[in-house]
Amino acid sequence: MTLVTLLSTCAMLLGLGGILPQLVRMVRSRSAGGQAPLGWAMGGAAHASMAYVNFFGFHSMLLSASNLVAGSLCATAILLITALRGR
Repeated sequence: MTLVTLLSTCAMLLGLGGILPQLVRMVRSRSAGGQAPLGWAMGGAAHASMAYVNFFGFHSMLLSASNLVAGSLCATAILLITALRGR
């Protein structure tokens, strides 16, 4: 395992650790107060870009899969914001 792969793994753990509490809070409170769809879309785009780099640049299936999971969670956040905004 290279240093870049190790740092990327740590970054993904931190990234997922930051996304999940936000989603849980939105679902529990049934409110998307203060959440910006554009910010989540930018996060999703960043995760998609990193998935590409990790898969084709580093040939790391695990890291690219975790990026895709994080991107999917960003898309879930956008759907929650859209659904909860009308309330």
